[in-house]
Amino acid sequence: MNKTLLILLVLVLVGGLGFLFMNLARNETDTQATSQDTSTEEVVLDDTRPVILAFGDSLTAGFGLSESESYPSQLQDYLDRNGYDYRVINAGLSGDTSAGAANRIEFSLEDNPEIIIVTIGGNDLLRGLPLDQLRTNIASIIEASQEAGTKVVLSGMQAPANLDSAYRTELIALYQELAREYDTAFIPFFLEGVALNPAINQSDQIHPTKEGYGIILEQNILPVLEPLLERAN
Repeated sequence: MNKTLLILLVLVLVGGLGFLFMNLARNETDTQATSQDTSTEEVVLDDTRPVILAFGDSLTAGFGLSESESYPSQLQDYLDRNGYDYRVINAGLSGDTSAGAANRIEFSLEDNPEIIIVTIGGNDLLRGLPLDQLRTNIASIIEASQEAGTKVVLSGMQAPANLDSAYRTELIALYQELAREYDTAFIPFFLEGVALNPAINQSDQIHPTKEGYGIILEQNILPVLEPLLERAN
């Protein structure tokens, strides 16, 4: 065998081994990545903590803020720090009306929540939708939740001061009557202590800041929610 042919054979052999090692390394990397993805998925699937479902519109979704600044995220942080073993799911949808929420409640209940915090109606007010429709839609949300064995916390809403006083009075009574009729836990006014305060609302003066949600959580939500919770063993 001449020298030139020998060199060619060596190059082919080295190149083939290099290709083999590259593929082995790539396969190992892919396997590790797949293993990591599977591990992450298993962590989610294996999360057996009882669920608290935060259900509503942009006030729940945390419009204009990062996810960590929304009230459901702040609630999760509070529960984790204080020995409550629950998983909070944010099922807020910005722009949602009570009709839209009623249409998606069955889907949201597929997470089998132990508790649902219902905060809906603000967009109905902004759009001037009839209060009898609001009542019917919230009632259907409560009924679906209770039929699924979920404890309901209902958040009340109030109309702006520039609306007719009779309308405002009827709206307040609507939430009170629903809470009484269905025997739900009740937050009289979700935005109590925060509404109309420019220091703790975003520039639209509708949606709270992170600090505003902190006040809502501490002063309005937790006093009603905490009696329904059990601490981890």
